[in-house]
Amino acid sequence: HTQRTTGAEATPSKDAALIQFLQTSIYKLNEEKDEMVDRIALLNQESAKLNAHLDASNNLATSLQDDLEHAHSQSQTLKATISELKTEMEQSKMQGKKEIATLQERIK
Repeated sequence: HTQRTTGAEATPSKDAALIQFLQTSIYKLNEEKDEMVDRIALLNQESAKLNAHLDASNNLATSLQDDLEHAHSQSQTLKATISELKTEMEQSKMQGKKEIATLQERIK
């Protein structure tokens, strides 16, 4: 029987060229992969820094909110104290007027 041949017969030189091309491609892809891994590591570092800043900002915001609530509470307490003092002053004035009136009556 006769052997059939295809148009794209493999020859040692074609095989060697293909192997060289594939090895070069694999090497380049590995280099690109390594660069991507490095980039991802840098992005992860940046992300960690940003998360730390965000946590610090959130802590500061919480602290400021607590300070604001405390200041508001102190303000309410001061308002109440001032109101009590005004009432006491009015009562003292009234008491003083009564005592003056009583003394004036005694003097007459």
